[in-house]
Amino acid sequence: MTGTLRIALAALALLASQGAAQTAPEITGKVEWGIWIDPDGCMHWWADGGFEGYMLDRIDPKTGRAVCLAKQVCLSEPMEALFAPGSGDLTPGGKARLEEFFAGSTAYGHDILAAGGKARGAPAIDLAQNRTGAVAALAISLGAVVDRNGGTGEGRIEVICTQ
Repeated sequence: MTGTLRIALAALALLASQGAAQTAPEITGKVEWGIWIDPDGCMHWWADGGFEGYMLDRIDPKTGRAVCLAKQVCLSEPMEALFAPGSGDLTPGGKARLEEFFAGSTAYGHDILAAGGKARGAPAIDLAQNRTGAVAALAISLGAVVDRNGGTGEGRIEVICTQ
C-alpha cells in the first residue's frame, strides 16, 4: 500500500469513528404552524418557532395562483332580535338563534361585525364591541373559528363567512 493510500484510509477511519460518537441533536422548543386568511380571503401558510416566523402564500399547484376563499354575509340579524335593549347580554331567543346558526355553519372562518350606522359616543361604541364579543364567544364555545370581531354599528349583527 502506498503512503498516500494509507493516509486516506486513516483519515476515513478517523471520520467514521467521530461520526459514530456523535449523538442525535436534542430537540427543544416547539414550532407552531397554521393557515392565516387575510381580509381578502387569501390563504397563507405560517410557521413560528418563537425565534423567527415564516409565511408563504398558499398556492394551487394546478394553476400557480394563490388560494383565496369567497367571503359573504351569511347571517344578518337586527340587534333587538339578539340582545335586550342597551345590553350586551344575549336574550334566550337570540342565543338559540345563534347556536342554531353556528352549529350548522360549514364556513372556514367567521368575521362578526356590528354594522348598520355609526354608534355615537364611547358608551355606544363599547356596547357594539361588547355585543360582537358576546357573539364571538358563543361561536367559539360551539367550535366555530372566529377570525375577527368588532365594529361600531348599532343596527345589525352581521356574520361574514369565509367559504
